[in-house]
Amino acid sequence: MPASISAPPESSDHGSIVKFGLELGIASLLVLFLELVLIRWLPTQVQVVAYFPNLVLIAAFLGLGIGAIRSDRRSLLPFWPACLLLLVVVTTLLGGVAFTARGVTEHLWLLYRDLPQGAPVVEGIQYPLMVLFALVTLCFVPLGQYLGHRLEIFRRHSSPLFGYSIDLGGSALGVTAFTVLSFKGTFPVTWFVGVFVLGFFLMRRHRWPI
Repeated sequence: MPASISAPPESSDHGSIVKFGLELGIASLLVLFLELVLIRWLPTQVQVVAYFPNLVLIAAFLGLGIGAIRSDRRSLLPFWPACLLLLVVVTTLLGGVAFTARGVTEHLWLLYRDLPQGAPVVEGIQYPLMVLFALVTLCFVPLGQYLGHRLEIFRRHSSPLFGYSIDLGGSALGVTAFTVLSFKGTFPVTWFVGVFVLGFFLMRRHRWPI
C-alpha cells in the first residue's frame, strides 16, 4: 500500500528536519557497519564464501537498491530483525557442513580441518553461495527502503545535498566504529549487539509519512 506523499504539518520545520537527519545518519551508520560485519563474519562461518569476497558487497548493494526503489511503499523495517536473525541462524547451520567441488584446482575440503570428523559433506559450493546471497540481499532491502525514504524527505522539504552529506557522514562513522571494534579485538557477538541496538533505535523512532 503506497505511502502518502502529502507533507505532514511539521515535516518541513527545522525540528523535524533535524530528527529526520538523525534517523538518516543512524541508518547510514548501520548499513556500513552491517556490511563490514557480514564481510568479516560470513567467510569465517561458511568458508567457501572466502573464495568470493565480493558476494556480501554485491548482495548488500542489490538489497539497498531494491529497497530504495520501493521507498514510497509500505515500510518493511519491522521485518528487518527477523531477516537478520534468519541469516545468522542459517549461516551457523551451514558452517557445520563441508561444501566441496570436484576439480583439479578446487580442493575446497582442505579448508575444513577444523570441523568434526563426522561433519556432513555436500558436493556443490553453489548452494551455500546462493542461499547466503539471497538472505544478505533480503536483510538490506528494509534498510535501503528506510534510507531512500529519508533521502526523499530531504529532497522534498530541505536540501538533497544536505541529506546526502548526512548519509556520507553516517557511513564514515559506521566504518570508523567497526575499525575501532576490530582493533580492540572484540568478538562477533559484540558486533551483532551493536547492529541490533542501532536497528531497534530506528524502529523505535519509526515514522513513514513523506
